[in-house]
Amino acid sequence: SCIDAYKRKFILLIEDLQQNNLTHFPNMADNLQTHKNIEYKSDKYIAEIQKVIEDFDTRFQDFKEIKEIAEFIFFPFKKDLILKHISTQISIKFHMDQKAIENEIITLQNDLMLQARKLEEDFWKYVNREKYPSIIKCSEYIYSCFGSTYLCESAFSYLKLTKSKQRSVLTD
Repeated sequence: SCIDAYKRKFILLIEDLQQNNLTHFPNMADNLQTHKNIEYKSDKYIAEIQKVIEDFDTRFQDFKEIKEIAEFIFFPFKKDLILKHISTQISIKFHMDQKAIENEIITLQNDLMLQARKLEEDFWKYVNREKYPSIIKCSEYIYSCFGSTYLCESAFSYLKLTKSKQRSVLTD
């Protein structure tokens, strides 16, 4: 996921700072070259990046809880799926009958019509609501999480534009 990718990038930055490798910090490298009398202490920067990682863990804790369920929803025909594990997670998270979920997953994964459409972007619209009620409900929840995240991000982008320097400039 994007969250894991960002965390991995932050860890890479920390590793580089620990080794005094400023490849990802060109402005800092230039500044240190220009001002030789500046004392460089990587610990301060490492601590700040670690705070960001901790903040990510706190803010995106809900995503961590549903990561494996989301993986199943995005890749329902995954070969190494552990049926009991994913059905237990879905039943606990969504208060559903585990046996019904297991049966729906087995039936879904062996449905030739759905297998033929598995790579289509709107795969879940082809899944029969009466035949797979629990999995459909689960997929709707998972997709709504990402949809609302997008809306939130776009709202913040709009606010950023509204609160920009251009806001105070009057033009015709």
